[in-house]
Amino acid sequence: MTGTLKDVFRQLLRDLRAEKLRTFLTVFGIVWGTVAISLMLAFGNGLHKHLIYTTAALGDRIVIA
Repeated sequence: MTGTLKDVFRQLLRDLRAEKLRTFLTVFGIVWGTVAISLMLAFGNGLHKHLIYTTAALGDRIVIA
C-alpha cells in the first residue's frame, strides 16, 4: 500500500473526479461555514462598537469597556 507522492496525488485527482457531487458539497460546506463565521464575528464586533457609542452618549461615567 506504499506509493510515491506522485501516485498518491494521481489517485486523489481520480477520486475527486469520480465523486464530483461529494467534492462540491464538501468544498461548499467549508466555504459557507467560513463565510458564516466571519459574518457573525463582524456583526458582533459592529454591534459591540455601536452599543458602546450609543451608551457613551448617556454619560461619561456609565460605560465600562
